Amino acid sequence: MRVLFIDFDGVMHPLNKGKTFTNTHLLWDILRRIPDLQIVISSSWREHYAFERMVGLLTREGGEDLSHRIVGVTPQTTNTSRGQECAQWLINSNIQDTQWLAIDDDPNLFKGFEDILICTNPKLGLTDRDVERVVGWY
Repeated sequence: MRVLFIDFDGVMHPLNKGKTFTNTHLLWDILRRIPDLQIVISSSWREHYAFERMVGLLTREGGEDLSHRIVGVTPQTTNTSRGQECAQWLINSNIQDTQWLAIDDDPNLFKGFEDILICTNPKLGLTDRDVERVVGWY
């Protein structure tokens, strides 16, 4: 199993553009091209929305068949980086030796984890180029 941690704002949709989850079709493309890839939500949305609601937002209007591949959310911690939260999720799941990558628009949240980060342009969110980078990494 391989794991991809995803942010929402600045990844699944451009930051501060109003309409949300406009880039989910690109996430579906990644999942369809990498059959053993599992998604874990690392977005701050996990602090405000139920897991089932977030899965619905990520899969509505064409990605419903992929909902079982979204397997969890990172732990909410204090005084740790998002990269550390991702690493902690792997430890908690007893799969710390698995291949993993994160997609986020804020590199400051991944200090010490830069080698596993695909950093998006927050004005665009996830792009076709980012998809190819993810697929190529795995």
